[in-house]
Amino acid sequence: MAALRLPIESLLATGRVQRANALARRAPAAWGYAEVAGRFVEVTGDARLTIAAGLVLDAQRHAETVAWVAPPDSIVFPPDLAACGIDLDALLFVRPAGEEMALHALDELLRSGAFGLVVADGLSAKALGMAAQVRLAGAAQQHDAAFVVLRACGDGVSGDRGSLASLRLVSFRRRVEAGRFEIGFEATKDKRRGRSWTMVIGCEGVAGLG
Repeated sequence: MAALRLPIESLLATGRVQRANALARRAPAAWGYAEVAGRFVEVTGDARLTIAAGLVLDAQRHAETVAWVAPPDSIVFPPDLAACGIDLDALLFVRPAGEEMALHALDELLRSGAFGLVVADGLSAKALGMAAQVRLAGAAQQHDAAFVVLRACGDGVSGDRGSLASLRLVSFRRRVEAGRFEIGFEATKDKRRGRSWTMVIGCEGVAGLG
């Protein structure tokens, strides 16, 4: 055992091998559109709209075309997106009358290969069943597009059950002082890295988009 210990400790010292707790904390060096391109991403929690808006803004900076599919009663407010710096003229809003029409729109958008990011807002877990997930995730991967699903808490999904998402983010908004909030998320599932990680993406002076 002593003979094995010295080489292992030497490798740890060089950084070529790291302890498990160090690996568990590792997050991407940078967060943005490049991290989600070609992936099916699920975002839940209080700051899900803020997280999605940040991805839209970064996708536009990469000259990607973006679509946002949401029901008429969605809480997303376009002027709030514009206030974040998003170009509304370059953002396609689709307001389907029902979930069946929403799925049809998502199919058309992702299969077209013309969109780098497609956000699905307000679609129930029941509507986005396994067959639909396989189909839409496959189209996103084929065209290197990001397919981002925003889920409200308590919509029937528990942890990873019933979800084929490559990346699952639980967003949070924490008050750090009077009038100041910390925004971030925990990646509870990441097929690319195989471990969970947490990232704080910034602070803001208002509660944010939601």
